[in-house]
Amino acid sequence: MDDLDADMLSQALKQHGLGELLNFAPIEQGNWRQNMAVETTTGRYVFRCQPLFGQQFQTEAQAVEFLAASGVVAVPAPYIVDASRNVFPWEYAVMPLLEGVPVDVASITPGNHIALARATGELLGRFHRLEADPDRFPLLIGRGKSTPDLLIRAEENIEKCRARNFLTALEAREIMFKLRALSEVLPATLHLNFVHGDFQLNNLLVSATHPEQITALLDFAGSHFGHPAEDLPRQLCMYLDLDPSQALIHAFLAGYGGRVPELPFFLLCERLDLWVFIRDMRVDWVKQSRSFTDWLAAYLEATERWAAPPPS
Repeated sequence: MDDLDADMLSQALKQHGLGELLNFAPIEQGNWRQNMAVETTTGRYVFRCQPLFGQQFQTEAQAVEFLAASGVVAVPAPYIVDASRNVFPWEYAVMPLLEGVPVDVASITPGNHIALARATGELLGRFHRLEADPDRFPLLIGRGKSTPDLLIRAEENIEKCRARNFLTALEAREIMFKLRALSEVLPATLHLNFVHGDFQLNNLLVSATHPEQITALLDFAGSHFGHPAEDLPRQLCMYLDLDPSQALIHAFLAGYGGRVPELPFFLLCERLDLWVFIRDMRVDWVKQSRSFTDWLAAYLEATERWAAPPPS
């Protein structure tokens, strides 16, 4: 992307009626440096280069169309996908550059952070109540439609971790036993709703002057129709890391609308997914010498408390 040809970029934009190219620059945050901020004579856009996996852009386009029709939150619509390869040798996507700024956790005041956590939970609850529409959006169907499907996916992740020595044999057995026990709160066939797939502060834009106000939701590569509890673990764990007092978590869950009994099962599935990434990419924000069990413990313990019904 760093050496993107300006003439070809200009041609790509003009063929979609997006005006004359004025300037462009890489967007450093998010989406593995796929994105370019573009200004033309008709407006400001995001140009997304070469997909990371098959049908990335088509999946994102369907998720954007689904949410845009709901009116729940601003999303980058229209999301234009060009698969023709008549300008570049790869597919690309173009979408409007939305109003707002990324969340700056370091500078936001405690009061605003609490308000943002509640607003974030409210937003998530609103689009989790949207019913699946598989006929209009077929690319969003096919993941986790039943409890056996979810257990199979988790078992595949465990086997992958064992093959790469990311888990000990004892850990693998204990995790699978725990997953099966936690899955008992799930029905055999799941009622499907819209799931963002990577819901966290990093994928929100907020007002530059009122950082507790969400202006837009971004990044839909993992969006699908599934169980809403899939979307909760990542942000809840991030809040636990940020604020051990759990004030942010309580605000988030209050906005969301209450406790979710299925949450521990989906947290364990999500932490397994993330563990593969942590060990594969050798990230520096988790010590590579830590065991999965040790890393998981605080998250799972807290989640079982968050999911439990309040005392009578």
